Amino acid sequence: MGQIDTQTMRIWDAVEKTDPKYLKKISFGKRSFHTIDAQSQIMAATKLFGPIGSGWGYKPTFKLEDGASSRVVVCYIVLWYKDPKTTDITSLCELSAVGTSSFVKNDKVDEDAFKKAETDAVTKGLSRLGFNADVFLGRFDDNRYMDQRTKEVAQEEEAEDKEKSKAAMDAIFSHDGYGQWAKNIHEAIGLAETRISLDELFSGAKKNLSDVAAQSKTHASVIQNWFRAKGSTFVAQEAKP
Repeated sequence: MGQIDTQTMRIWDAVEKTDPKYLKKISFGKRSFHTIDAQSQIMAATKLFGPIGSGWGYKPTFKLEDGASSRVVVCYIVLWYKDPKTTDITSLCELSAVGTSSFVKNDKVDEDAFKKAETDAVTKGLSRLGFNADVFLGRFDDNRYMDQRTKEVAQEEEAEDKEKSKAAMDAIFSHDGYGQWAKNIHEAIGLAETRISLDELFSGAKKNLSDVAAQSKTHASVIQNWFRAKGSTFVAQEAKP
């Protein structure tokens, strides 16, 4: 195989891996496969392209077709998106896709058939850009890949939480009104050696916490979480035999 042009694969590479929590295993007799939650695909497309309707979207048309023992809804879509790497905001990329769903089968009408056909079409359209490619390539059929992705997602979420926590701390510590006090409290929490000393520290900080909350409930909540996190370490220590 020749060298892959990473520029042409940039969208695929950004969206090919799936978070296992958005998967559902479907079984038909001896055959089984995984399906992806459609709403998670919309979330991923929005994250990459922007809000639906401005960064990406699709235009559906529907048709009813008669089969041997059923009527089928066919949904045709033209899916469009703005390439996140282009500077031309008026330039749109387009692709087409088709989705289907049974409307009448065995004399029973499925009232959600049009919705299902539309969802099927959107999923197929996004899959052509590489969204959840690991699902469609059958990689989740291997339990080792499932375990690998579960670990990777946990690591990614942990790194993201740390980054968010650091950003929140930086914002709090740089605040003109209570930044230095918050920094002192954070250091004192870290030095607390018993639950009693932590409780005393929290009691003394309540007034300042109220003042912080008056200016930023988010910052006050972060500071309270510092106390909770430290308190949970004492609970864990006390639970040890």
